[in-house]
Amino acid sequence: MRKRMNILLAVTVLATLGVMGCGSDSNNDSVTGVGDTVAPAAVGNLSGQVKFGSSPTVELSWKSGPELDLDSYNIYRSENGGPSVMVASVPAARWTDQSTSRGSVYMYSVSALDTSQNEGALTSTSAIHVGDATTGKDSVD
Repeated sequence: MRKRMNILLAVTVLATLGVMGCGSDSNNDSVTGVGDTVAPAAVGNLSGQVKFGSSPTVELSWKSGPELDLDSYNIYRSENGGPSVMVASVPAARWTDQSTSRGSVYMYSVSALDTSQNEGALTSTSAIHVGDATTGKDSVD
């Protein structure tokens, strides 16, 4: 009888942890990540601001989604109409691009990544023109 109780207890614990594919959340098993194929929602409110110092930088921020299993954000950038490439992966809903130059136009978009490495949709693109600090001509679209 004692052996049967131990086996029953072990099966119950494994099922509770989702190890046996019995997780309580059909989209996401927050304990093990087993079976999570649902990408996070797209992040919102992507905005950027040009800062001038010894060299110009672009500070980006956005609103994260409601998911509890968010892991990081991928930032994509194109320069002067070129191809968009991933330039960073960050844990917080902000990032500073320190490799910008005056006179260039940068297009940014961001996606969320969850702990199972599902990537959400990209945000709408935000265009930022890094102007000249002496004229104050810079813009964020």
